[in-house]
Amino acid sequence: TKYQWQPWQQLQIQLEYQLEYSENEDSWLNQGDLLLNWPITEQLSMTLRTQYGAETGGDKDTIFFTQASLNWNFF
Repeated sequence: TKYQWQPWQQLQIQLEYQLEYSENEDSWLNQGDLLLNWPITEQLSMTLRTQYGAETGGDKDTIFFTQASLNWNFF
């Protein structure tokens, strides 16, 4: 599932969730992803993304990361 909204003119938010079953590993994956995008000027924007996921059952992987970037468009 994915939900996207813009609470303010300068902030875009996107939230994703994934539920997946793997028969080979006999496990369930629960994973969420949050993406924030803030256009500061026409050329400059800031992006923040964080993701967390955990598997239960036969496989027990855990995923977590956060990524931040400053983007400059030349054209």
